[in-house]
Amino acid sequence: MYTVSSSDNDPLDTLSVSMTTTTSLFSFDAVSGEVRNTGALPYGNNDLSFTVTDDCGNTDTGTLRITVTNSATVINNLPATADITEDHVTEQLLYTLDVTDASLADTVSCSIASATPSTTNFFSRINAGSTSNYVVIL
Repeated sequence: MYTVSSSDNDPLDTLSVSMTTTTSLFSFDAVSGEVRNTGALPYGNNDLSFTVTDDCGNTDTGTLRITVTNSATVINNLPATADITEDHVTEQLLYTLDVTDASLADTVSCSIASATPSTTNFFSRINAGSTSNYVVIL
């Protein structure tokens, strides 16, 4: 994910770097300087603090900010239209929505925000056997 590096004015000094932030979300390899995530990360800012120390006990600190962006859910196949006869009286599938979210850990749900003309006759639900397709029903 990121490699922390350090330097010293005295080329003969040995430097040791440590992550001083206690977290279960990230690990730090002091030999390679690599910062890695330990699993799925929640979106938002994660500040990790580090301290470098040389042979003489001189120290410096720094902070690495890792920002995790929550990708928006996308409906892949809209806009669209669906036709039905006016005398239809039983429940009928009108359209299948294909939705994706780049954040694989996120749960996606769909609902009908509005209908024109205004009605409560439409509803949506997950398509049987699918994790990314919702159906619009009349």
